[in-house]
Amino acid sequence: MPRHITDTIAQKKTPCEGCRDQKRKCNGQNPCERCYKFNLRCVYTSTRSPRDEEYIEIARAASLVSQMKFINNQIREMEISIQDLSKSRNFSTTSIKSGSMPSMVFDDSDKSSTEEDVNSVAGNVSLFHTSSEYQPGPPLKRTKIIAYDRDMCAYIAPFVVDKKDQLSQGEVSPWTLTFQKGNMCIETHVKTHSELLNNLHHMVSSVKLSNSIPSIVKSSVKEHTVIGVLNTLIRKKYGKIHCKNVAKSVRIFIAPEVSTVDTMIVARAPETMQTTSLKLIRAYIRCQHLQQLAIHARTFFKLFIDGRNVEESPAAMALCAVICTMRCKHIASCLASISLVEYGKFYFERARDLLSDSFDQCDLEALTSYTFMAIYMLAVSHAEESLIYSDMAERIAIVLEPHYSSVLKQQPKNNGDDEVFLIEKGKAVHFQRIRNHLHRVQTYEQISRLVPAEEMKVKQQDLPFCTLIHLGEGQWIVADDDSVQEKWFAQMHTFILYLQREERGASRSARANDLQHLVGLIAHQVEMAMRHWYFKILPPEFRLTLPLFGSDVNSEEYYATLERECAHSAIPALTTLALYEEWLVLGQSYLPKRKAEPENDWGLLNKIWNGGHVPKGKLNNKWTRRIQKLMELREAIEFEGTDQEYLVAINHMLTASDHGINVPLIINSLHAAFNAIRLIKFLRSRSADCYFDMRILLSAWHMLLRVSRLQCYFPPEITSFLPRVHKNLSECMTIVKEELKLQPYQGTLGGYATQMEKDLKKEIVDDEEEEDNCDYKKELDKCYMRIALDYALLHNPKAPFGALIVDHTTNEISCYGVNSGKKNKLLHGETAAFWNCTELYPSPTQDDKSNPGLNWAHQTLYTTGEPCPMCASQSIYRGVTRVVWGTSIDDLNKSGIDQIKISMPDVVNSARKKADLPNTDVPVLEGGVLKEECDHAFWCAFVNARDDAYYTTMIKNGNLDYIKDREARFPCNKSTVHEEL
Repeated sequence: MPRHITDTIAQKKTPCEGCRDQKRKCNGQNPCERCYKFNLRCVYTSTRSPRDEEYIEIARAASLVSQMKFINNQIREMEISIQDLSKSRNFSTTSIKSGSMPSMVFDDSDKSSTEEDVNSVAGNVSLFHTSSEYQPGPPLKRTKIIAYDRDMCAYIAPFVVDKKDQLSQGEVSPWTLTFQKGNMCIETHVKTHSELLNNLHHMVSSVKLSNSIPSIVKSSVKEHTVIGVLNTLIRKKYGKIHCKNVAKSVRIFIAPEVSTVDTMIVARAPETMQTTSLKLIRAYIRCQHLQQLAIHARTFFKLFIDGRNVEESPAAMALCAVICTMRCKHIASCLASISLVEYGKFYFERARDLLSDSFDQCDLEALTSYTFMAIYMLAVSHAEESLIYSDMAERIAIVLEPHYSSVLKQQPKNNGDDEVFLIEKGKAVHFQRIRNHLHRVQTYEQISRLVPAEEMKVKQQDLPFCTLIHLGEGQWIVADDDSVQEKWFAQMHTFILYLQREERGASRSARANDLQHLVGLIAHQVEMAMRHWYFKILPPEFRLTLPLFGSDVNSEEYYATLERECAHSAIPALTTLALYEEWLVLGQSYLPKRKAEPENDWGLLNKIWNGGHVPKGKLNNKWTRRIQKLMELREAIEFEGTDQEYLVAINHMLTASDHGINVPLIINSLHAAFNAIRLIKFLRSRSADCYFDMRILLSAWHMLLRVSRLQCYFPPEITSFLPRVHKNLSECMTIVKEELKLQPYQGTLGGYATQMEKDLKKEIVDDEEEEDNCDYKKELDKCYMRIALDYALLHNPKAPFGALIVDHTTNEISCYGVNSGKKNKLLHGETAAFWNCTELYPSPTQDDKSNPGLNWAHQTLYTTGEPCPMCASQSIYRGVTRVVWGTSIDDLNKSGIDQIKISMPDVVNSARKKADLPNTDVPVLEGGVLKEECDHAFWCAFVNARDDAYYTTMIKNGNLDYIKDREARFPCNKSTVHEEL
């Protein structure tokens, strides 16, 4: 063994004399850490003394004690985990009957991914100490492996129910998630997709195998780190936007104050008011009622209309007031839109007068009246008065709730023929529906009145009635005497609520270590939840057979399919539209509203952080507050590194991914917007109903508008959709204008519609200007390429490699160049052009490197053939902005000339700065300009080079068709020089 190795081993095992005497730990270095710290002489002995042996024994004993403590701590942690698991043995989740796959619905995922211990697993868990004790059942055909890595395996399989433990009717059969690592096996039952994700995440986290599990649950992120905060903030941002969108689905149309609206005064003839009111209510029941299900129609007529004068019913008057605020062609057929304003005021005042003498009564009519009066006041922009009426309705509901809740739990007597019970059951259903509608209105009112700068401050308590947060909210009760359409729509609303809750739970299951990856995971989770809901949860009669995220089906076929599959009901179109709306919400939460501005450009963070100079116009209060918040965050998470290390962590979190823009998310959002507009046009064309929702149209509008505004950041896969984007924006604008004609309060959307029209014109004008600039640029490139080709054909027709260097800021040619082997065979066309420029524009200080005579950043290189690696490198070193060529290296080689087959893009991609840093100061490349004429010139120039060996090899390589095509298109029996030369 070499001496230096034996010396190293001896130093590791033997302490220095000073550490041995003081019975201190020695790290074996020379000098050791202790001697270096106290500036002592560090001496090692070559042989062990009895004192050395004593020291070694003490060190070994200390090491064993430390290992025992570590093992005991692990045992205690496992015991605590098992105790926690046993407490959750009876864990269950509400679900609906949806087949044998794990359900994606009714999952309260709020609690599963926030503050729970990462080592806990919800479900029934069994821990086996040896593999022999665990004997799984026979393999099942439907068993699916989720993760596998040597001694670790996780799989899911249907739960086998013993005959003696049969599930009750309607109960969903759970699935068994099994996790094995070595001798340890954990089993848990799952009923929902979110349970599956969360349990698998916790299982893997508990054994520290995060690198071995799928990306959908990949995470080793602690909540009290910078990355943990990122995950929390992004999930809450999407959750906030999602919750706001669900709250706005209450379909309330906010109008300006009634006092500011010019209305038509209508005569209120007592003998016609009864007829008019009944016409309005029947129009509402036939159309808008199915969308809201705010009342039980039979009970409403039985209690508040039948056998009494409608004008004496405050509930009927309040409902009529709300009806007068709605956009509906059936309502417009009852009363002219211009007269609805005055009728609405009359109905509201009438309801208020009728309630003034009985304001202290707590009955169903008072609850119904106050609820609709609150909605009316909110619709006419009297938010404070609306809040008063909603508070009164809520107080009455609290008093009535015990009675009607008990009625719903009772079973009918006399085989369901008990008329009194049926009436009470109808009242209870009406109570539940009107209160549910009231809660949705209260949530909508809270969101509507919030100041944008103070919106929802992350706390969920700001939305006490949000249907996503509370499982008890948003349920539509179905009565036995409901019509078939009412039952279908109640089911539809329930399914849509399931979708919204499942999306929220799926988004909260995503965890990642950087922003781009996290956004991609959230999009993936939400998309999977949508597809599972649409194809596995929805009944076949509730969905369409059209492609979900594809808008390439021609319009004739698309609308024919809609007519055929929505003949029985519009529900398939409405459920599909609801799915698109959810995806548009995700797309809008991902894309910014407008182009990046200095106050939002995170590229300035490093410069500002390090005290760099930034113009005052760029550095505003936002950046000051932003950096202050980052420092507060540092204190909150107790970051122990330096300021620079913290900055590196922030940059890694925000810019760690190389993927940049999430192209699939945006493309799916575009397809969703296109199809949503198609569905809206179809729903508006139906004469039997009015299911058009302006809110969904505006969601599609905003998504398309953002894509149009941000087109400069997008790759060609997205910009290719721009013509369709602008066409659909124009269609949205047309629909809004037509809907304004049905708006009771003319001008409600007037101001907003005017702004929409301005935005549309600006986008189309900007796009036309960009297209014009693009066309001009293309023609300019062709013009200069033609000059370069003609110059080459004149000076060297046997090798027409011509080049131009053009100042693109002034559109002036700086110099020419052509291939020539007379003086120097290295003078390719590009090299000759560069050389000529240095001769024409020498450095004024004789320092061409740092002070050239030509501003090369303003120059574009045009060359008839793609630059070889030598010339490509010169263009990088010279610093030209663009390089444009005609014929590619591959076509040059196939035409009969020797080539080094390394393309210019490959040369540019290989450019590096010091320390292997990427070089971003490289030219922009564009090939194929005037390609046909350049190919013709080179094909004819190298005709003599195409000998028998050329043809034999080309044919052998399968290029016979290439030769035939070139000979057919490029005849060489006459000069290819342009006639004007």
